[in-house]
Amino acid sequence: MPNLLVLGTSDSDGSQLARRELAWPWLVAQSLETAGSAWALTHTRYYATAPGALGYLERQLGASAPDVVILSVTLYAYSMRTVANRIRHVAGKRAGDWAEARFRWFDAQTGSGQAADATDRASRLNRSAHWFARRVLGTAPEASTREVWDAYRATVERLAREENARVIVIGSFPFTGAIERENAKARSFQLAFNARMRGLCRERRIGWVDPEFMRDSDVDALYSDALHFTAAAHQRVADAVHSALEHRG
Repeated sequence: MPNLLVLGTSDSDGSQLARRELAWPWLVAQSLETAGSAWALTHTRYYATAPGALGYLERQLGASAPDVVILSVTLYAYSMRTVANRIRHVAGKRAGDWAEARFRWFDAQTGSGQAADATDRASRLNRSAHWFARRVLGTAPEASTREVWDAYRATVERLAREENARVIVIGSFPFTGAIERENAKARSFQLAFNARMRGLCRERRIGWVDPEFMRDSDVDALYSDALHFTAAAHQRVADAVHSALEHRG
């Protein structure tokens, strides 16, 4: 049985859907089976900017011995700006981690009102506190544009050396309006990143799926929240990936 290894994200693991099988990796595996053969699917979350990412990648490649590898790029480390990251940059990791834990506790407390009017008051308090913290302390991404590019370039270069596996890279998906409003430079970096990654994939003869086709509809409607696709959007991704697998030019 051939093996399909998907280096995905929190979105592609299907945890936000009614059934995991509605996520695009499982839809791709199903389409391959329908085309003639059953595939063993391994899905794992992969974040190129995480500490030890390349070592983790080596272990996954060794464990699954894949026939096809699909890497789904995420620019979360750059696009999501938080107060905790700003504190990490200024005061160090321990201070940032402490602040993030406090913010999570506060969010849990202000979202726990029972009565409708209490919930409304808690929600207003939560929004006001977050606005004040962001205005006074500022925000920052987890990683810089240079760090994100260098991490994914190293990942793709490593995958290009897999002689017995076909590799396909899915570029960064369009951001929701909320993320683009929070990080005004997010879209321009995303477009530039995808263009550079497309060029790298062509140089290394690696398959490429450009997610710009997702912009032909209301981008926000593709998401169930700021980060996770609807089932219909997963189907569109699966169709694009399957087309890339069929194309061998």
